[in-house]
Amino acid sequence: MEEETATEIPPDSTPLESVDIEMLETEGPISVNNYAELQKAISGSTGDLYVCLEGDIIWVENAGSTIEIQVAANRKITIDGQNQFKIDQNVKNNTSYNFRLQANAELTLKNMEIIGRTNYGIIWTRAAGARGVFDHVDYDGPPPFYGEGYNSTMVIRGSNFNIQAGNGGTAEELIQGANVIFEGGRTTITHAMSTNTNAVFYMIHGSSSSIKLTEGAEVTINTGNYVLYNADINYTTLLM
Repeated sequence: MEEETATEIPPDSTPLESVDIEMLETEGPISVNNYAELQKAISGSTGDLYVCLEGDIIWVENAGSTIEIQVAANRKITIDGQNQFKIDQNVKNNTSYNFRLQANAELTLKNMEIIGRTNYGIIWTRAAGARGVFDHVDYDGPPPFYGEGYNSTMVIRGSNFNIQAGNGGTAEELIQGANVIFEGGRTTITHAMSTNTNAVFYMIHGSSSSIKLTEGAEVTINTGNYVLYNADINYTTLLM
């Protein structure tokens, strides 16, 4: 008699029913409807995770700041908006962020609209090897990624960014961090024109920073300001 094997459910299977996260035995794919379920899904599990949104994620404030969700070291988590649902940072100050990545963690936000509102990004990290991936997203707001770690990386796949200051702040960059990789697809970056001298790429680690385009990646940048700021070479209008 042949031994039966479990059939893996692919991430794009449709549609998923909501899961009682307390009873969850596998690490995904699962569906969540709101911030509380998303927070519980990530903090209540330990392995890699694929999460499908079944509702908009409106972040919860605590005394004016967002309540961050931590992605532990070496985890890979994907949050898929299924081209229907969004994440709204929903905070009044300029110093909050939504996701904090630990060493070698990877968080992918895909197929969604994202509304950012603070200077410190939707994704923040100071950990080595951390990767924040924006995969076919439409983003509006201040920097979506803030990476203090020398080896952290922002990865972009076929997305649209409308970068502008939020909540009275002055940050108007696509990234403050070390490394950017455009992995295929067509990406458009519209950079707000203002009295600030913020560059599109604010590379805060000088000669340790990099901007890379893989084969098939197309990037269009619309800006009236500088394209690149590098801590070693100061402002320049050259991208590569």
